[in-house]
Amino acid sequence: MSDAAPQHLRSLIAAQPSPLVSLTAITALPSRRPPRTFRLAFADGSLLKGRQLDSEAQAARMQRLTALAGGDFSQVLARTHDAVLEEWVPGRALSSTEDTQVALIARCGAMLGRLHALAAPADPADPAGATTAPNTADAADAPPDGVSWAMAKIRDDLHEAQSLGVLARNTARDVRRLAESFRPATASVGIVHVDFCGENLVQADEGRLVCVDNATLRLGPHDYDLARSCTRWPLNARGRQAFLAGYGAHRSAADFLRAAPFWLLQALLVSIAYRARLGSAGVSEPLALLARLLAHETPQDIVHSGFGPPEPPAVGAGRALMR
Repeated sequence: MSDAAPQHLRSLIAAQPSPLVSLTAITALPSRRPPRTFRLAFADGSLLKGRQLDSEAQAARMQRLTALAGGDFSQVLARTHDAVLEEWVPGRALSSTEDTQVALIARCGAMLGRLHALAAPADPADPAGATTAPNTADAADAPPDGVSWAMAKIRDDLHEAQSLGVLARNTARDVRRLAESFRPATASVGIVHVDFCGENLVQADEGRLVCVDNATLRLGPHDYDLARSCTRWPLNARGRQAFLAGYGAHRSAADFLRAAPFWLLQALLVSIAYRARLGSAGVSEPLALLARLLAHETPQDIVHSGFGPPEPPAVGAGRALMR
């Protein structure tokens, strides 16, 4: 049965004390590659998540950084080459709830704030690596000058989106102007998640809140990570305020809010270029958010307004999510 799994994942499965009884692909994103993430059920009743990553370095980095991040993030239990076994967290993803409570959203913000407050490892793939001072980094994930890295990414993704025909020339011009207007002087760099959103957050059966998809953990600008969360998980104004309040208990969001249009542009362009590259119809969602940002009279205030759906007309109304 494990023959359906990638090679190095098969060796991890074979090393388990109980035989495998079922293997179910759970990769949700559109991809040209075969499934690489699986729910593994064993004869003794245990469940694990198995996945093959892009490289051995990514697998080592994920193991190192989830260990540093602690119980808020599902842990890597075994690794070999580019494959890992993770704990399986039974529960319900926040994206599957009809309406997420404000208190729960605040807990999510606190999770990301705690992650950003951690001291960054000098080498995130080295289990014995020393740590640097908080908010600094010395690794290839992103250079210590997070602003220059972000500006280069904006230029590259803008060029790709134009080349693929999803952004008009005048829109690209407006993006460049807005980015320059809100470009920050500096940006703190440390451990970031890059995909912190409701669909990757599970409220476990015993009540704890766990981020269960952590292959994207790396070093990068904290404020870009906040922007990614805003664009991947649009919330109404009350939800966003609750998220930022929880976050602020561990790290100030003031720098992010001052330069929010810059970081939101980068986050949206990453999604636009990626989806356009895949030919995905989902590119319309980040394009719509980009249009809202460019049309906003005071773009620096857009995060406070939620950068998501409007306030529901009544208690219990649903909230929109985007990929």
